[in-house]
Amino acid sequence: MSEKTNLIYPLTFRPIFKDYVWGGRNLETRLGRALPDGIVAESWEIAAHPNGSSVVACGPLAGQTLQQVQDQLGEALVG
Repeated sequence: MSEKTNLIYPLTFRPIFKDYVWGGRNLETRLGRALPDGIVAESWEIAAHPNGSSVVACGPLAGQTLQQVQDQLGEALVG
């Protein structure tokens, strides 16, 4: 295993919750996880978008956005 491969296994992300007016609490039951307070319309499980970028949840890359990880690891991340 290469040093880059060691950085990405296992690579998990914190979801991005969006609170649009049509939201509710249904995702709590459907996803089986606690949601933040208030309405939740969408859960972006992984994204690299100007309106929300996933953040690594644990490990040596914790706290970095998906875009930062992609910039750092390049093809090692996406194959």
